[in-house]
Amino acid sequence: MFTGDALWEQFCKEHGTAPEKRKQWFVEEPIHQDGQTWLLQANVWGPSTQVLADGLDEFGGGLVSMAPL
Repeated sequence: MFTGDALWEQFCKEHGTAPEKRKQWFVEEPIHQDGQTWLLQANVWGPSTQVLADGLDEFGGGLVSMAPL
């Protein structure tokens, strides 16, 4: 299980993400579940955000919840 800098390095390697885009991801707060690690991306809200949020809410089994501000 990776965390911190090691997580970010592995994520960039596997997903072809530019290292300088780290501030766009919640790297310091990953979700670890059943041997998998999930990162959420910050500041990427758009027209399909509600659909994705609902899917995360259902998929996360209570680990992730979304609520309007």
